[in-house]
Amino acid sequence: MTIPLGRDDNVATFRTAPGFGKYDLFCQKCEISEYEGMTHPLIINDTQIQEVEDDDAQITWMKAPNTRLWSEESGLPISRRQALREKDEKVRKNNQVRMNFKGVSQTNNEIPIGEQSKSAEQSKSAELLMYHTRMGHIGFGKLREMAKQGVIPSHLQHVPTPACSACIFGKATRSPWRHKPRREWNRKEVTCPGEVVSVDQMVPPTPGLIAQMSGRPTKERYKYATVFVDSYFGYFHMHLQKAHSAKETVEGKHTFEAFCKQHGIKVRGYQADNGIFKAKNWVNDCKVKQQNLT
Repeated sequence: MTIPLGRDDNVATFRTAPGFGKYDLFCQKCEISEYEGMTHPLIINDTQIQEVEDDDAQITWMKAPNTRLWSEESGLPISRRQALREKDEKVRKNNQVRMNFKGVSQTNNEIPIGEQSKSAEQSKSAELLMYHTRMGHIGFGKLREMAKQGVIPSHLQHVPTPACSACIFGKATRSPWRHKPRREWNRKEVTCPGEVVSVDQMVPPTPGLIAQMSGRPTKERYKYATVFVDSYFGYFHMHLQKAHSAKETVEGKHTFEAFCKQHGIKVRGYQADNGIFKAKNWVNDCKVKQQNLT
C-alpha cells in the first residue's frame, strides 16, 4: 500500500470511507460528547489524594476537584458550552469597533493619557498620507507648504512624515546579488557625429497602435522597435516595426540615415550585438555603404 504525502505539510494522510456513523456510535457507547471536547478541551487539574481505611487492604484513590461552572449574570450553574458563549460575547463587546468615514476608532477600550498624544499624531499623519495619495503622491514638502498657505488644513504642517508604501516601492532598485568581472573593451574615442552609432532592438510588452487617418482600422500592431543612439551627441532615434525581420530592420536603418543626411551627418559605422544585426541583409547593406560594423 502506498500512502501519499501532503504537498504543503509533507504528512502522510490515510483516507477512510466517508461518514460519521461509526464514530457517533463509539461516542455514544463511551458516553463522550464530541462537541464538548472540541469547544472545551480536556485540561488536567490538580488532584487530591485521599487514603481510605478498609478491613482487607489500604486503598489509595484520586478525586478531581469540583469543576462546576457558574454564570456571572444569573448566578446559576451552567454547562461549559454556555460558559464559553458568555465569554465570547464578553470579549466581543469589549473589542467592539465603530466605523466612520475618517477611519476606525475603538469605543469601549480606555486609552492611557500618554498613548492619546501618540494616537493623535498617528491620526494626523494618516490624514497627511491621505492628501499625499489623493494628489498623486506629491512630495511631503509641498504638502507642508500647502498647509502653510491654507490650501489644506494648517495643522498638517508640523505632522511627522508618514511612510508611503507605494513611494518606497517605486524608489526601490534591484541590486545584483552576484557580480561578473567586466571585460575591458578597447574603445575608440568618438571625434565626430555619425562615427559610431549604437543599435539594438527591444520588444515592448504592449503592442502599439498604428496611426490611421481614414479607412477601416487595421488589426496589425507595432510589436518591435529598433533603437539608434549616436555615441557623439547621444541622440536617440527609434523605428517601430510590425515584425522581427531583417527586411524591416534595414528599412529602419535607411530611415535613420535619411534623417541624419537631412542634418548634414553621414553614418560611418554601427555597433550592435549578434542578433538580427548578423543577418545578411544588414551586413551587406553596411558593406555597400562602406560602413564599419562592430
